[in-house]
Amino acid sequence: MNFNASKNMNSNFNEGEDEINIQEIVNYLFKRRFLVSGVTFFVTAFGVVFSLIQKPIYKGEFQIVVAGQKSESILSQAAGAFGNLTGGAFELPGVSSTEIKTQEFILKSPSVLMPVYQFSKQKYNERGENSENLSFKSWRKKFLNIEFEKKTTVLNITFLDNDKDLILEVLNKISSKYKDYSRKDRIKLLTKGISYLESQQKILKSNSIQSLKNLNEFSIENGLGDIDGFVALGNNINGFGVEKFNNSILNKLSELEGISNLNLRAGGGAIPNLNLRTGGGGTGAGQRFTSQFSLLEQYESQYTDYSSKLKPESGLMKDLKAKIDNLRSSLKRPNEILIKYRELTSISRRDEALLNQIEDQLVSYKLEQANKQDPWELISEPTIADLRIYPKRKSIVALFGFSGLFLGISLAYLRDKARGLITGFNEIKRLIDPKFLDNLFIRNKSLSNQLLQNFFKNNEEFQNVKNGNCILMISNRSSAIENEFLNYVLKNNDKLVSIEFSEIDKINNFDNIVIFISSHEVKRKDLFLLNQYYKLNQRKIVGWFYLDCSEKINLS
Repeated sequence: MNFNASKNMNSNFNEGEDEINIQEIVNYLFKRRFLVSGVTFFVTAFGVVFSLIQKPIYKGEFQIVVAGQKSESILSQAAGAFGNLTGGAFELPGVSSTEIKTQEFILKSPSVLMPVYQFSKQKYNERGENSENLSFKSWRKKFLNIEFEKKTTVLNITFLDNDKDLILEVLNKISSKYKDYSRKDRIKLLTKGISYLESQQKILKSNSIQSLKNLNEFSIENGLGDIDGFVALGNNINGFGVEKFNNSILNKLSELEGISNLNLRAGGGAIPNLNLRTGGGGTGAGQRFTSQFSLLEQYESQYTDYSSKLKPESGLMKDLKAKIDNLRSSLKRPNEILIKYRELTSISRRDEALLNQIEDQLVSYKLEQANKQDPWELISEPTIADLRIYPKRKSIVALFGFSGLFLGISLAYLRDKARGLITGFNEIKRLIDPKFLDNLFIRNKSLSNQLLQNFFKNNEEFQNVKNGNCILMISNRSSAIENEFLNYVLKNNDKLVSIEFSEIDKINNFDNIVIFISSHEVKRKDLFLLNQYYKLNQRKIVGWFYLDCSEKINLS
C-alpha cells in the first residue's frame, strides 16, 4: 500500500518518544482535575482544622556568661606562686583549662538539671499529662536546648511548652541551678588551692627550720654569730643571695696581710654577697672580730707613736710588734669556712622567703573562701517570645495542600492503572502496531477536515473503492465534543463510514480502515485486541490518527 502521510502539524508528538512530555502531564491533570482537586481540597481542609486544634507552643529563653576559665585560674595562681619563688615553671598535676564542649556537657547533665526535670514532670502530671515514660534525655531533647554562642562563653538556654507560666518557672529554676553550680565549682577550686598551699606550707616550714638550725650550728661552731652564738637573718633579700659584707669590716680585712690576696671563691665562682652585720645594724659573721679590730687599731697606733721615739730593737717595740702579728694571724679566716657560711645563709634566707610567700598566699585564699562568691552573670532575664513557635498554620496548611495534591495524582494514576486506562500519546504509540498518521485537532474542525481530505487525495486507494472506506473509533468513553467532531468529518466526506470499536468485526466489509484514537482515554485491552486484528488485516488498516483535545495547537 503506497501513500504519503501528511505533514505532522504538532511536532511534540513525533520527537522524544521516550521523554516525559510536560504537555501530556498537564493534559492528564486536566482530564483528572475533578478527582485531583477533590482530594486536594479535602486534605487541605483537614490540614486547616488540624492546625486550628493544635495547642500553641511558646519559647522562653535567657543567656548567662559561663566564667569557667576564671574560676580555674585559682589553682593556676597557687601553682604559679610557687613556681615564681623557685625560679622555675611549676605545673599542678590534673589541672587544665575546661573546653567549651566539656562545660556544655556538664551543664546539660542530670547532675545539674535533674531537679528541674523532676519539677517539670510534676507539673505535667498536675495538668493531666502522662509523663511516666518521659525520660530525662527525651525531656531535654524535646523541650530544652542548651548551647554556647559560637566562639564565646555565653550560654543560650531555651525551653518550650504551651504554658507560659511553666516556661518562666523552669527557666528561673535552671538559672538558679547554674548560679549554685558556679558557686560550688569556685568553692571547690578554692578548697583545692588551700589544700595545696597548706601541704606546701608544711614542707617549707620544715625546710626553713632545718636550714636555720644548720646555719646556727655552723655559726656557733666557728664563732661567726652573735655573742650568744645565734645569727640574725636580715629582711633585705636580693633574689635568693645575701647582702654584701659590711664595708668597714671588708676594709679591715683587706688591710690584713695576706687577706687582700685571698681569692674567696666557691666552685670557681666569686662570692658577691655575704651579709656580716656589726654594731646597731644587727649582728653577723663579723661580730666576734669587733674587739680584736679595736685592740689591733690600739696596738698599731701605739707602735706608730713609739717608733718615732724608740728603736725597733727595744723591748717595748718588739712586744708591740709581736702582739700586732698575733692579732693579725688570729684574724685570718679559712676560705672554706666563709664559703660554707655564705651557702648556709643563702639557703636559710631562701627557705624563709618561700615560707613567707606561701603563708601570704594561703591567707589570701582563705579570705576569698570566706567571702560570698559572685555567681555567673545573667546577661538576659528569662523571657517568653510574643509569637508562638508552633503551630505554624501557613506551613501546616501548605504541607497538607501539597500532600493532598500528590495523593490526588497518585489515586488518579493508580485508578487508571487498575482499570487498564491509557491517556498519554507516547504510551499509545508504544503499544500499538498500526502506523501513526497524524494529529487531528478536535477544537479546530476545519483544519482537521482539510488534513483528512489531503490525506485521502494523496492516497489513490481511497478514491476507487468497491466496499467503501471506514473510520474505526476507539474511545473508552466518547465525549460530546468527540461525537460532534466525528459527525462533522462524516458530513464532509461522504465516502466515509464510522463504526465503534465494539463493531470491529465489521472491518472485513470495507476496503480501507482508518483508526481514530481518542485522547481522552482508551483501554489497554482494546489496543491489544487492535494489534491482533492488524496482524490479520494489515492491507486494509492504513494507520491511525490521534484526536487531540488540547486548547492550543503547536504548529512548529
